[in-house]
Parts: sequence; C-alpha cells; structure tokens
Amino acid sequence: MHQQSPTVSIDDLNLPEVPGSLRGRLEVDTSADGHSQIGIVHDGVLVTAPYYDVAMTGRAEPNEYGLTIAEADFLVAANERLTAEYASRPLSSNDGE
Repeated sequence: MHQQSPTVSIDDLNLPEVPGSLRGRLEVDTSADGHSQIGIVHDGVLVTAPYYDVAMTGRAEPNEYGLTIAEADFLVAANERLTAEYASRPLSSNDGE
C-alpha cells in the first residue's frame, strides 16, 4: 500500500528568513527521499535545484527559472539544511515500511 506524504507548509519547515521576492512563490515537495524540499514552479515543473538542468544533465543558470542568484542561493541553502536535518533524525520503527 502506498502511504501518502503528509501535507507540509513552508511555515512548518522552520526556514531562515524567506526573501520577500520568493514569498508566495515557494512550494514544498515531500516526495524527495522521504523529506521535504522547497522550490518554485517553472513551466509546470517544481525546481528545487536551480543550478542543475535535468534535461541537459548539466549546469543551469537561475535566470532560466526566473530566479536571481540570491533567490537560487536561498533555495540551495534551505534544501541543504532540510536534507541535513532529515539525515540527523533518529530512525523510527516505522521508517522503511
């Protein structure tokens, strides 16, 4: 049986101050290896790694997604923080089921 991901809001993630230019644009993805990632939707795709171009398998520029370098750096740092927090969590008996 597939278990649904819990609904998580940006406010639930305890992120550092979100740049004003990203307020209202951020989305949360809870399907990333069991932990939350944030990003923006660009052309119908949630972009959580604005320096990586999946289609080109290489480097991308943030402006390709309508982001400034500061906004892209915020996304990268916030997602690295979320990944580190997830990795440091103790495993529960329900993990992996």
